[in-house]
Amino acid sequence: MLELPRPNPIVRLFAMPSPTIYFYTGFLFVISAILTHLRVKLPSNRSSTEEGTRWRPASLAFVEDAGAIEGQGGVDYRRNVIKRYEVSPLFRRMILVLTWAWGLGFIIAAIVSTVLIMALSEILDSVLVGICHGVFRLAAPS
Repeated sequence: MLELPRPNPIVRLFAMPSPTIYFYTGFLFVISAILTHLRVKLPSNRSSTEEGTRWRPASLAFVEDAGAIEGQGGVDYRRNVIKRYEVSPLFRRMILVLTWAWGLGFIIAAIVSTVLIMALSEILDSVLVGICHGVFRLAAPS
């Protein structure tokens, strides 16, 4: 069945994908940082990390995957990043601080975007999608 467009589309709903992705990624990073601090052991394999090893920050998985796949470093790159993480306290600290910074940054950006979407008057509805997608593009330029 074909549905005709609504006379007043729900623009705020269409502006929410970017903040939703921010919330998800931010909480993923923050929760992984908390689990790393608590030294929780992995219940199953994650990325190239074996079951039973300590939880590692989310940004380590991103660094590892980006270098191995996009950087074409392959399995050797993965092994070297994990080895560096295991032997270098300074590298572990840097990865953990980056995880907290990115996680909290994503959550703050999501909150600001959501407040803008919900608080701006209906006159600015046509601008909301551009504002929120613009924030997303500023945070992750290609």
